[in-house]
Amino acid sequence: MRILYHHILCRAFALIGSFSCLSPALGNPASGPVILGFDRDLIRHDSQTDVDYITVRDIYGIKNAMEAGDRSRLESLRAVVASAENVPALRKMMIALCDASIARVDGDFARSSNIILQALHQAGKLGDLSQTINPFVILLKSVHIGNLMLMGRVRDWADETEHMQSGFYAPLRAYYNKPNLEFRNMEFLRLSVPARTIPDASVEGPSSDSVELDPTESQFGDQTAISAKATVQIDGIPAAATFGTATIIGSIPFTLQRDHHWPIIGRMAGSKDISSTPRPQAVVLIPSIRIGQTVLTNQIMTVTHAETVLIGVQQLTRLRHLTITNRHISFGPAAPISCNQRPVVSSFRAGVSMFLLFPVSYERGDTQGILGIEDNSPDILTVNLASFEGRMAHRSHAEYLDTSYGPRAHETVSQNDTVDIGGKSLRSTVRYQIGDPTDLPVISMAALKTLDFSLDLPESMACLR
Repeated sequence: MRILYHHILCRAFALIGSFSCLSPALGNPASGPVILGFDRDLIRHDSQTDVDYITVRDIYGIKNAMEAGDRSRLESLRAVVASAENVPALRKMMIALCDASIARVDGDFARSSNIILQALHQAGKLGDLSQTINPFVILLKSVHIGNLMLMGRVRDWADETEHMQSGFYAPLRAYYNKPNLEFRNMEFLRLSVPARTIPDASVEGPSSDSVELDPTESQFGDQTAISAKATVQIDGIPAAATFGTATIIGSIPFTLQRDHHWPIIGRMAGSKDISSTPRPQAVVLIPSIRIGQTVLTNQIMTVTHAETVLIGVQQLTRLRHLTITNRHISFGPAAPISCNQRPVVSSFRAGVSMFLLFPVSYERGDTQGILGIEDNSPDILTVNLASFEGRMAHRSHAEYLDTSYGPRAHETVSQNDTVDIGGKSLRSTVRYQIGDPTDLPVISMAALKTLDFSLDLPESMACLR
């Protein structure tokens, strides 16, 4: 009977992706969990780094739709999954993955995790890593762990990550006999300390708070640029900081870390948009960050070679009722906020990347744009192209842009255009640069010369108008 059930599960796994079935257990069932849905053929080799790796994904494209912030696509996929022939328990888990992904796109990370935890509980042994390792439970648990990161619940994230390391990564590495096997689309941030040593994060401050942004304007040719910069305190030390809406985990300059030696708790995999040969970044635990009169404790941040502190979305979402204008930031649970639009969130499953999307129209058509106010370019929109042609090729020039590794040269060209954002038509310039053309355009801080940005994810609000 047990073997028959195993074959039924194998057929179900075949319906969700390119997973093959192993023997029902690793030796004696009492010695470890049953492993289903994985096979040695799933291992790939990266010849550049000489590393073996594996990816875990679904054939429907649920993960891809979530990462794209495509709610309508997720709703369509849910209908497909619900009508598919499958083992009832596994079908319920896949429906839960769709529902959790929809909640993630809506910015409701707590609801997303609640859906997952309920589905895993109802699945019995199929939802318990100590009994069964299978793609369904891994897909669900990795989204849940990502939700914890997005909510800033770092201690809970660390506990769950540690459990995944012992309950999933270690058993599969042992089975494959590959201790350095990488899980490319899951292990973006690796802990280097026990989870129990990471304290809980907290926020304390007045019910309504504010900070004034640096009024200094920069001149780019004949254009004026503004920055989302203000002075904050990092562990009691005054520091210039940029507020960012396109970066989930904030960062501190290497020089600050060199002088103060905050504890390193892990390593973040390098980002492809930083360098052609990304390097891991140290992740440190900052005891406190003071913004205005509000204090965020036990915050994780990466260490970079940028010149200023970057306050990321993980910190901004803890401030509640956040409103950012061209000169001012107000926040706090009692702070006034004018917003009635539901967020559209694009995020990696692991929760180390998150973007807020807003509708944008410009010369090349209608699309979604990523709000990235850490970009202080006077160009309201930055668009990636595979190459420059015609007049653009003759007008392009090298421009140095700040990255986590310091200034990097990009081939760019700017053109005048009318850009529609949040229902308002704005006459400005659009910067085109050589890059991945599949990346969405980025809306810069220049948009806040005219528009206001409001955010409160727990109350499901995000507006740019």
